[in-house]
Amino acid sequence: MTARESAVERLLKTETEKLGGLIYKWSSPAQRGVPDRIIVWPGAYVHFVEVKAEFGQVSPMQRRIRDQLKAQGCAVHVLYGESAVMLYIESARETLKAKLARQVA
Repeated sequence: MTARESAVERLLKTETEKLGGLIYKWSSPAQRGVPDRIIVWPGAYVHFVEVKAEFGQVSPMQRRIRDQLKAQGCAVHVLYGESAVMLYIESARETLKAKLARQVA
């Protein structure tokens, strides 16, 4: 059985906070299709994240907003299920570790 989208969002929130990231639920009443979450990582890395259940689908409006954000140079991620969340978190962990190593050097 696959995790519901709400469980996937909770996992993302918990794991993000463990790494020192700030995570905000984003809703824009005037603009449908915005990503679910804004994550601010230490060092001012900002990611827009759309969370889906493992077999969820991105709507055409969500695709359009994602493409607009990417065209502005924003980091936008769509995470399908808990395994995708954990891969994203591992990538963030490695990025933060490398950033810290550069600061120390």
